[in-house]
Amino acid sequence: MNARQEKSKSQGGLVLHNDDLIANIEQDRFVNSALNGKSMLIGQFPQHLEQLFQKNQANVLTRNIVQMAALCGVFLALMCAVFIQHNVSILAFQVIAPSFALLSLAVLFNNSQVMRLHGQVYIVGFVSIVSFSCAYLALSTPALPARELQMIVALISCAVVARCPLHFVPLTALLVAITLSWFNVPDATFSILATLSAVTALWAWRESQDRENFLRLCLPQNMTPTHSKKVNDTQQARQLVVLDKHTGLANSTSFMRFFSNEWQRAFRARQSVSIILIDISCTVETLTQHGQLDHLLTELQRYSRRPGDLVGRISEQSFAVLLSNTDIVNSRRLAESLLEHLHGLKLGSDGELKVYMGVASTLPMPSMTHQDLYDKAFEALESAQTND
Repeated sequence: MNARQEKSKSQGGLVLHNDDLIANIEQDRFVNSALNGKSMLIGQFPQHLEQLFQKNQANVLTRNIVQMAALCGVFLALMCAVFIQHNVSILAFQVIAPSFALLSLAVLFNNSQVMRLHGQVYIVGFVSIVSFSCAYLALSTPALPARELQMIVALISCAVVARCPLHFVPLTALLVAITLSWFNVPDATFSILATLSAVTALWAWRESQDRENFLRLCLPQNMTPTHSKKVNDTQQARQLVVLDKHTGLANSTSFMRFFSNEWQRAFRARQSVSIILIDISCTVETLTQHGQLDHLLTELQRYSRRPGDLVGRISEQSFAVLLSNTDIVNSRRLAESLLEHLHGLKLGSDGELKVYMGVASTLPMPSMTHQDLYDKAFEALESAQTND
């Protein structure tokens, strides 16, 4: 959750990718203090937390914007019913045509990059157009009661704020647009104040709830019964590991299954996870012929003695070492030790064994998966092979 720190360093056949995000006591203190406080959480978090929170909120916005558009479509249909009830000229309906056009855009660009980047602007623009349209109708069509139109604008505004997370600046722009649109409408002062108060209060409540729920995801739970249960789950997962018949190590499928389980446990315990991917220059059969397979396996299994550690055979010439509660510094030290003991093993007429390694480490976060960490280690492994 901190500003991402990346480090790729070539050292022989070893490349490290450090993506270790804020594993420190200060964050845990902040999370506990914020959750135990009695005030609403509407202020910004420290930078590392705020960045991840805003990313999470952007994803929520794109998921909810079409649902919000459908709800606003109901309110616009209600507006049309008000027109018909008061025998408003058919020409007046063209005033709300832009609002329906914007609803169509929300459906058309659902979950697109455009909506992800401009969703906040879209929401402000939509509510502004609806509000200006209603204000125009209230001024130009005496047959329409302004109060009913003001109520529709208020409902649409509240629905938008309740459904879609808004930054403070877009919220301010939305409130200003509502105020300006009704400025010249008679007897609109009370309705404006009531709408602005309701929207502001609703935004503050939603913002506080969203921030509190996000912090609960980041809450350290390594001393809770849940953590103990997850440790037991990890131990049970180890018992279900399926072994590779040639090496006796975990095979690829069971290694990734165990990796996923350990990732979830580490996330709850607020512990770092590291993985070392290893690629060798010959097959297991070649190592067996030259009597070096046992040496390779012994070195690899030195690092899988804890419940959350595991060594697996990923492919014909690739292996992986999973290290629980291990940061980039310690995983680098282990990788360098492995490289020292394995690189250059004599293979008779086949020359010497070449070993390439990629190391990645991180503190699990809500927006990440174990596959993300695996991909970073794989990128580092490819860099090691390329730099050779």
